[in-house]
Amino acid sequence: MDILQPQSKLNKTNPLSHKLQKLLSISLENEQTKEAFKELSTFYTDNTAVARRNLMNNIEQQEMLINNTFLNSLKKVNDEVVLLEKELNSMNSMFNEMANELTDKKNNMKHIIQQTNILNKQKTQLELKKNISETFLSKFTLTEEEINCLTVRGPLERSFFEAMTHLQKIINDCQILLISNNQTAGLEIMDKMSGYQEKAFENLFHWAQAETRIMTKENPEITSLFRDALVVLRQRQVLFQLCMDEIAQIRKEAIVKSFIDALTVGGPEGIPRPIEFFAHDPLRYVGDMLAWIHQTLASEREMLQGLFDVRGKKMENGEPVTSTADQEYYDDMEKIFTIVPDNKTIIELLNKILEGTCRPLQVRIEQIFKSSNLGVVEIYRIYSLLQFYHNTIENVLGSEAFINVSLQKLIEKALEIFYNNLRIQGEQLLEYSEPISNDLQPSSILKEGIMQLKDIMASYDTSLVSNNDKEAGFSEILSLLIDPIMQFVGLSSTNLNKYDSAIYMINSLTLLQNTLNQYSFTKKSAEKLNVEIGVYIDILIHEEYINILNQSGIESIIHAAQTAIRENKPPQSLQAMQIKNINESMKKFDEFLCSVNLDLSRNLMTLSQTELAVEIGQKGITQFIQNYEELYNYLMDSANGYVNTSSEGETLINLHTVQELKTLLCLNTDTI
Repeated sequence: MDILQPQSKLNKTNPLSHKLQKLLSISLENEQTKEAFKELSTFYTDNTAVARRNLMNNIEQQEMLINNTFLNSLKKVNDEVVLLEKELNSMNSMFNEMANELTDKKNNMKHIIQQTNILNKQKTQLELKKNISETFLSKFTLTEEEINCLTVRGPLERSFFEAMTHLQKIINDCQILLISNNQTAGLEIMDKMSGYQEKAFENLFHWAQAETRIMTKENPEITSLFRDALVVLRQRQVLFQLCMDEIAQIRKEAIVKSFIDALTVGGPEGIPRPIEFFAHDPLRYVGDMLAWIHQTLASEREMLQGLFDVRGKKMENGEPVTSTADQEYYDDMEKIFTIVPDNKTIIELLNKILEGTCRPLQVRIEQIFKSSNLGVVEIYRIYSLLQFYHNTIENVLGSEAFINVSLQKLIEKALEIFYNNLRIQGEQLLEYSEPISNDLQPSSILKEGIMQLKDIMASYDTSLVSNNDKEAGFSEILSLLIDPIMQFVGLSSTNLNKYDSAIYMINSLTLLQNTLNQYSFTKKSAEKLNVEIGVYIDILIHEEYINILNQSGIESIIHAAQTAIRENKPPQSLQAMQIKNINESMKKFDEFLCSVNLDLSRNLMTLSQTELAVEIGQKGITQFIQNYEELYNYLMDSANGYVNTSSEGETLINLHTVQELKTLLCLNTDTI
């Protein structure tokens, strides 16, 4: 312990120990230390005692070398900074001189700048006035090209109508000037533009008149320029009407020529054949002529609609065929002119165009009416045909059209002839005498008249008369047809006995009723016949009852019983009501019941309706059974002395009950 103690003191006081400890505490991992040693290795190459002694000196010399190098570098920089300062001072002085000069110049140019600003303002105002003037001139004046288009006569192009649109717009705008403070300018411009406009309308009218020559063709091709011309001419109604009259006259002549050719020449190479080739068939002849006129009306109407269809609005796949440029052009035109097609003008033109066909049509149809070969049905079919086309054309042209007036006259003539023929035919029918057949069926002349009625009703049913008006419209014709038939049937049956007359009347009236029931507008007349048919059915029922009663063998006792009841007499006071006579009558009645089937079938077999014959037979039997029931009840009444008699007197035998009689007669009448 004592040995170590001095050692400890040495450590604390010895500088070398202290330095050694300091060196040992240095961390070799420090980056600065590494850099220091790395720099030291550049000039400390030998690890000798001399080198170690001179290390500090070498380091200080190295430091001085570095500082000298740094000072030299700073000196250069300082020299440059000094030079820069001199340059900056020079530039500063120059800038000051320039600023002073600018200040002087600005003071000197202030008046010029003010003058320049004034001129700029004046320039702006002049440019605005220039723009206003140019806009005014473009709005209220025409270009040289537009003036030439409007005033120089010659073929027209789209540019003419564009210039006319511009001209009309200028005139419309002048109306605004006239109600403003610029009346003088408005009047001057209006006067000048009006002169151009009158000249333009004159040129347009002459060009349009020349263009109407294309309308002479059968199917004229209407150009868009001609459509535009009509739109513009509409602003001058007199000129427009002159063009319309020219078109109507040209088309009228063309249609008349085509109609005459269709009547006499036919189509190319004779196909289709001339309409007059079928003059022997009046109905087809009239129908072909009216169909040709109706077809022509449709084609002419389509042509005129195309003539006024300025935009060319015919559609293809749902889209207008006009281009976008055309649409813009017509949009601009529509703002100035009315380009909507005028349906009234089209109707007036169609009326005038078809006027030429009236005379040829009327003459030929009247010639048919003069023919004595026309039957009632045929003349009525011609009347229906005329009425149909009259109504069809009236829907397009109206009732005042020339062609409709002609058709109305022909309709009245046809109806007059029809009514006259009906009256004559009715008179002839009443004068006609034809023996009735043994089967009591309607005569051939009657069937012919009813067939004629059916044909007329069929023709009337196809007419355009509404269902509500058909009955009233056909009433007069029906009366003229049915009344002679009814009178003829009545006169024909006068020579028959009451029974056969009733059957003949029922057969004839039933045939007429079945015909009338086929159409709704004659059903009421058919129902009215039920009353007359019912009268004759009642006659047959009564005759059938009388026939049964006469054949039954009990006629005398039924009449006697009715007399006793009516006169309140004792029944046996009458000879026929004595028990012996009653029994003999009942014996005959039994014999009748065995043969009643054959007799009934033979009497009603001539009725055309089997069901009606069965019904009449059953009702006759029913009436007979009712009278028999009265007789039976009368005989069974104890107060009359026919029942509960003494065993010594006579009693009633073979007396059938009412139910037995019903059973027997019903079985025997099943086959009627």
